Amino acid sequence: MKIERLIVLDDDPLYVEMFSDFSKHLNIEYKGVATSRALFEIDLKPSDLILLDVYLTGEDGLDTITALESQGYEGYLSLMSGASDNVLTPLYCYIESLQIKQLPRLNKPARFKEVITLLGTEPKELINQTSPSLGIENSQILLDSRTLNEWFKKEYIFPVFQPQVCITTNKIIGIECLVRVKHPDIKSLQPLTFINLLEAANLISEYTLLMLDCALHKLSQLLINNSNLSCSFNVSALSLTEQFADSFRLKITQHNIPPKQVIIELTESSAVNMNKEALYAISRLKVSEFPLSIDDFGTGYSSIRQLVDLPFDELKIDRSFIVDVKENIKSQAILNATIGLAKSLNYRLVVEGVETQEQINFFKDKGNLVIQGYYNFKPLEFNELNKLF
Repeated sequence: MKIERLIVLDDDPLYVEMFSDFSKHLNIEYKGVATSRALFEIDLKPSDLILLDVYLTGEDGLDTITALESQGYEGYLSLMSGASDNVLTPLYCYIESLQIKQLPRLNKPARFKEVITLLGTEPKELINQTSPSLGIENSQILLDSRTLNEWFKKEYIFPVFQPQVCITTNKIIGIECLVRVKHPDIKSLQPLTFINLLEAANLISEYTLLMLDCALHKLSQLLINNSNLSCSFNVSALSLTEQFADSFRLKITQHNIPPKQVIIELTESSAVNMNKEALYAISRLKVSEFPLSIDDFGTGYSSIRQLVDLPFDELKIDRSFIVDVKENIKSQAILNATIGLAKSLNYRLVVEGVETQEQINFFKDKGNLVIQGYYNFKPLEFNELNKLF
């Protein structure tokens, strides 16, 4: 198998940008498109791999697959989705009946290691060593523990904070901690790409604890002075070990912050696929009174039974469901059902990616929801955040 170009069909611009970054690190040609129409404007070749998001807004992935067949596409195809194999099995079978060369599916959220495996590429710095390298114009930067610590000290890696606002009171009740990377020798490094590189380098747990320490060094007094304010931190499923849980608790204790003010976010797909060790770590954190949140809710495939069984306190609705909420009846139905489910389970509900007045209008009569997005605030550096209190 020889793949010379990666083509991503996904209507989420963050994913299109993320795969662009992946392709640069893997030195492979790349095209990213948001519609099937744009896909068919490309001169498709037998050495192409198309990553197809099954659930495109306003489009049918099945029709796209059929069109690829009818146009004589001779390259490779892989489905991207957070849904379970049970949901996708009919699509797998359909593709098998065609002449298209089908590769294993790629789970959402995508991980760098999975992309490497799918492409069949084995760059030495990514596979045979534990430290991926970041390409710059005239050299390579080795991403290892020493580099990671140095970047934090030089503030090449730093936290930003996006306020979360109660829709009924219009008051800030929470903050999500996000990462930014600004290195003088790297033009751009998207946060999602950076996180995937850290996971590939087995540095994600060390990074998370460093980020936690860095963020709380700035935030601690603000949180202590505002006991009803919470701060959310994203934690990778790869970090969920007993040792990590103990280190996480210790960091919070060192900063004298009550655990109830620090929310741990896990993606939905990782939350429902935890092994025994991860479940132990989650239980340890929950017993220590850390609230737990399911991030990107709706992009994975959790059942109501799993939601009841897992010890979560918060759901975060993925932005993909609210982009066209004014016109999309299906999105409205899904959102209304999710809001009802969250209320029934007594979960706090956070809506991510809110950018327009139309989106606010849809949610304003839905109860005591929490809104996060550019409509209210972009991610802020700490000095800007502190002025709001």
